[in-house]
Amino acid sequence: MNRPVAWVTGAGGLIGNYLIQIAPEHAAGWTVLGLTRGRLDLTDFTAVRAAFAADQPQLVIHCAAISRSTDCEAEPARARQVNVDVTTRLSELATDIPFVVPPRLLGRAASAGHILELRQSAEAPVVPVAWTDRMAEGASRRAVLVAGS
Repeated sequence: MNRPVAWVTGAGGLIGNYLIQIAPEHAAGWTVLGLTRGRLDLTDFTAVRAAFAADQPQLVIHCAAISRSTDCEAEPARARQVNVDVTTRLSELATDIPFVVPPRLLGRAASAGHILELRQSAEAPVVPVAWTDRMAEGASRRAVLVAGS
């Protein structure tokens, strides 16, 4: 039996790295792939699309971002590309699966003056969420998502 695949972007950062570290305990039934810049350049959408087709993730937890305000101010075009365009493109790929964005990352995009227009549907919601133990319990895809504050 094949285990479902979960992508965690930003696996080299604080939140993504933590999720990768706790995955063996809290997501034992999943293959959790940590995506770092070295593994996959999320701004190269051709490569992202190919990797998505190859891995066929059933969940995307999107933690990749330029998170320092000073970096966003110094390179606003790059910040928009990483924080908004990549997020939008990933959400488009994840049309039929849960797409998780930690609330803090959504706030960064908003504070930089960018508006995220992400898909939201009953089938595969895009919501600010926290990681839960339900993933390991084999709960339905929608039950994996718990609204963040």
